[in-house]
Amino acid sequence: MLMFSAAKFMSKNKKKILKLVRFLVVFNVLAIPMYAIILSDMQLQPLQDATTSAVYAAFKLLGYAAERSGTTIAFGAPLYTNIVIDTDCAAWKSMYAFAALMLATPFALGWEKRLKLILLGVAALFVLNVVRIVSTVAVAVSFGIGWLDVVHTVLWREGMILAVVAFWFLAVRRHAGRPKSKK
Repeated sequence: MLMFSAAKFMSKNKKKILKLVRFLVVFNVLAIPMYAIILSDMQLQPLQDATTSAVYAAFKLLGYAAERSGTTIAFGAPLYTNIVIDTDCAAWKSMYAFAALMLATPFALGWEKRLKLILLGVAALFVLNVVRIVSTVAVAVSFGIGWLDVVHTVLWREGMILAVVAFWFLAVRRHAGRPKSKK
């Protein structure tokens, strides 16, 4: 019969447990500024403007009848609606979460390399966010405005979370080194 001994488990896995605790503490401390931004209702105008510019350029490239005014993109036929790129549409939380995960993860990687990985991940999330917005509106144009919220909420909200975790996992797996197999 197998018996579980907490003391034995703790002594055998002390280093791993301490790394996990450190990760959780650092990640949660890094979450404080994110919640401060959310609670203060701060607008991240430069990120909104960059996102709006990229989304508008993508729509124009795809041949949509669209006009831009600030962070609003107005569509002509067949949609006849406006979308506003607000702070949340700019995917800043996804970018921030990825950076916080990378900073909190304890792996032997210099700060310069870690910063490069963070910038690469943030850039990838920016591009993915533009794809998210454009594809959501494209679905609404093709299938009706009622689908805009469905695609946005059901597909992309969880999709961006999965992207953050996947980018983080890939960066850590590639650069943390795999544990040596026991023979």
